Amino acid sequence: SYAAVLQTRTLAAQVVSQANLPLSPDTLASRVKATVITNTRIIQVSVSDPSPERAALAANTLVNAFVKSSLTEFGGQAGVLASVLEPATVPTAPVSPKPLRDAALGAFLGLMLGVGVAFLLDRLDTRLRARGDVEQLLAPLPTLAAIPAVHARKGQMLFARDSDAPVAEAFRILRTNVQFFSLDQPFARILVTSAQARDGKTVVAANLAA
Repeated sequence: SYAAVLQTRTLAAQVVSQANLPLSPDTLASRVKATVITNTRIIQVSVSDPSPERAALAANTLVNAFVKSSLTEFGGQAGVLASVLEPATVPTAPVSPKPLRDAALGAFLGLMLGVGVAFLLDRLDTRLRARGDVEQLLAPLPTLAAIPAVHARKGQMLFARDSDAPVAEAFRILRTNVQFFSLDQPFARILVTSAQARDGKTVVAANLAA
């Protein structure tokens, strides 16, 4: 109950009047924090303010006003009296902001946000960027071959350019696998297609046919 009374607007109004503070009672009341120390009857009171001197003045005036009101309200009866255990002093360092702590917290939150955004973008990105993406999408269909990207004209025979080149070997692998899958039932037609124009359909079809 005492901790709640210390944070009331009524008591704050008395403090503003007595200390002649340039604050409204509501503002002062919002800056007061009263905490009961566990397993004791001691209440720790603090007041936050941009001015350290005014913070100490407000805290001491508040507690003294509360002690005075406890004598008046309860008539000095035992068990209900309040007294000042230790007065507030002018702080030498601000409680906020703390640059190092705030920077570390900001960096941590930024990292978590960055990871979250990256994960979300990855989940929303449905583009196929690598061979593994295609294989995963088309599973359980087999991959017959991986043809390296080359600059070639439509219908150009890559074997004629260099029969030992990696792209030529890739077409030989494709040919062998196509023949293997047609052992039980020979293919009448083979369709070469792609997702969009200029992907190399003509080059693949021509070289596979050759």
